[in-house]
Amino acid sequence: MQIELSHDHQEFLEHLVSEGRYPSINQAMIDAINLLERREALRLEVQKGVDDADAGRLRPVDEVISEIRARHELGE
Repeated sequence: MQIELSHDHQEFLEHLVSEGRYPSINQAMIDAINLLERREALRLEVQKGVDDADAGRLRPVDEVISEIRARHELGE
């Protein structure tokens, strides 16, 4: 696969490599794609929540907070 980058993006990636943040431009691009995948997964989860809310599938906040506290063994 061949990807064309803008001059600014190319310089940004080269800067990350020269600063030692990434061993190569390829590795920086892989990290960028991984971040994009996580962002898309989060977007889908948020959309599920919106769809549930639109359908009236809601839970009281106190119930959700209690569940989170129990799951993470946090006291009141």
